[in-house]
Amino acid sequence: GRGHDGVSVSDLLPCVATLRTLPRSNADFQLLGARYWRQIVLMSTPTAFDPQPSTPSPTQPPNAKITKKILVLGATSGIAEATCRIWAAQGAQMFLVARNADKLAAVAADLKTRGAAYVGTAVADLDDTDKHAELLAHAVNSLTGMDIAYLALGILGEQERGERDFEHAAQILHTNFVAPVSLLTWLANFCVQRHAGVLAVISS
Repeated sequence: GRGHDGVSVSDLLPCVATLRTLPRSNADFQLLGARYWRQIVLMSTPTAFDPQPSTPSPTQPPNAKITKKILVLGATSGIAEATCRIWAAQGAQMFLVARNADKLAAVAADLKTRGAAYVGTAVADLDDTDKHAELLAHAVNSLTGMDIAYLALGILGEQERGERDFEHAAQILHTNFVAPVSLLTWLANFCVQRHAGVLAVISS
């Protein structure tokens, strides 16, 4: 029972049991890879939860830029290019991967003019899953780390042909599902080892 309950039902509770206030301990929990703790106070206190950071966060200057290291797979897609322009304006470092060398070079040059701190590139067919580990390791080494991996690869395919032709349907599934799973398996393990990282995937 709780001490304050005796006020509201004073005639009942004393007949059932002796009222005693139960102490509450600090609760420690983990949220999104960062550790926080909250002091849980007695129910009779007006504020039930009061966040208490263990150490104060350093103050960032208002105009400070945090340089992100971003790997972009399928960098010549329209959505990926538009997103990369936003990151370039923020001074991000990026490593771009695509299969069309001319388009990739044009995108990289555009991002440099828009303020990207670094733009590395690699021409690769991401359907070739056997080369994923080597490609990703090279990209991460070029960036000297990775904060975000952005997957924007995929093909639309032909619906009617896919319904008639298994080989075409299998190709769509490989490009849009199997290849991304292969990439994400390597990337997820990399992030787990570092206890940090964001994986963003465009799907349909």
